[in-house]
Amino acid sequence: WGAGAIVAVGTRPCPVDVLMAIADYLVGAGARQCGPCILGLDRAREDLSRAETVVDRVGGRGLCGHPGAAIAAMRSGQQLLAGELDRHAAGVCGVAR
Repeated sequence: WGAGAIVAVGTRPCPVDVLMAIADYLVGAGARQCGPCILGLDRAREDLSRAETVVDRVGGRGLCGHPGAAIAAMRSGQQLLAGELDRHAAGVCGVAR
C-alpha cells in the first residue's frame, strides 16, 4: 500500500510548515507525465495553502496511484490541522519562533 516515510522535525515545528513541506514533496515526487500530476497536485497544494477544501480533481485519472494517494494525504493533514491552517491563511502562526 505505498511507501512509508519517516520525517525528522525540530523540537517545536509549526505543524502547517511540516504539512506544506510534505505536500511540496508529494507534488515534486510525481512523474509529471499525465494531467493529474502536472495540474491536479499543484492545485491541491494551492487549496491547502489557502486553507480551502482540498478538492480531489484527480480521482481515478492518473496512470498510477500517486496522485490519489497524495490528495488523500493532503486531505488528512487538512482535517487534522484545520484550525492551524485557518490561522496561517490569516497570517498568524500559533507556534512561537
